[in-house]
Amino acid sequence: MKNFLFCVLTIVCVGFMTSCDKEEVLSASDETVEQIIVSSNKTTLEENQIPEAITNLVATRFPNNWIEQVRLADGLGYEVWLDDYSELFFSTDGEFLREGAPLGRHGRRGNFGETIALEDLPTAITDYIAANYPDATAERARLGERGYLVGLDTGVSLLFDTEGNFEGERTCGGGDGERGRSIAIEDLPTTITDYVATNHPDTTIERAKYYPDGYKVKLEDGTKLAFDTEGNLLEV
Repeated sequence: MKNFLFCVLTIVCVGFMTSCDKEEVLSASDETVEQIIVSSNKTTLEENQIPEAITNLVATRFPNNWIEQVRLADGLGYEVWLDDYSELFFSTDGEFLREGAPLGRHGRRGNFGETIALEDLPTAITDYIAANYPDATAERARLGERGYLVGLDTGVSLLFDTEGNFEGERTCGGGDGERGRSIAIEDLPTTITDYVATNHPDTTIERAKYYPDGYKVKLEDGTKLAFDTEGNLLEV
């Protein structure tokens, strides 16, 4: 009986210590994310500078998205922005820390929740966009505990609180138009549409974006293609 009670107590203690260890790891992870967010020493990386561990994880866990921008906070880790406004955070070793920002002592907002249909936006938001951005069209929206994030086809994102009150603008990663703007498939250069028709005959173009240095195209089968401004293929 004593041996049985000893075994039970041992299991309970081990489980408690394991739980504490997990909490410490999570806390350390969140602390690193907070430090990355508030860091004033960030460097925007070129595409060929992004660690393979990051590109591999994004390709595996977020197959319907592409990376818009990666910034390295010196000595802390990486801040990664996807094309649907998601934020991902990685350690300096390329280890995935979490998606979105924790609500910590710095008062930062969390990740903007789930994608919602544009028709589900409060009228206060749609009215505000119509009045203040008459030449733009809402492209997509997300809703989280902090409020709404609405992306316009001009590359600008608008922040609203949960009541639909306007809070401000932002561009992905804090850049100037780096997120690109969505364009109609028929507006793509014919060199791009011809390339897709010839080399990917079993699928079609799902969506496309224009950037100052070229185009990015996502196909229905999940393939993503990058082209220069002349429509020449750069990367698959």
